Amino acid sequence: MSLAKKYTDFTELTPMMIGEFIEKIVVYEADRSCGEREQDVDVYLNFIGKFEVPMPEPTTEEIVAEEKARLRRARRRDNQHRYMQKQKQKRLEEQEQETAAKKIA
Repeated sequence: MSLAKKYTDFTELTPMMIGEFIEKIVVYEADRSCGEREQDVDVYLNFIGKFEVPMPEPTTEEIVAEEKARLRRARRRDNQHRYMQKQKQKRLEEQEQETAAKKIA
């Protein structure tokens, strides 16, 4: 209670103030199983425990924008994959030509 009373009336939230209320922060390994990078972070506050931040419901515009971004990333990934396949094929053809030239010489 003394910690809470200490900061009942403040005009600016400082890192030192936040540090006094945080017990620990647990950062989990990043997950890319769905094609996008997601990482969980748990914040434990003194005297409260794990603090869950309520997630607001996304708006229709946010959902549409996220879907467009996801599709753009997928297209970019596919294009990059096709480009790398072409480069690999080109290198193989060059190696075959070098091998054939060495056999002739």
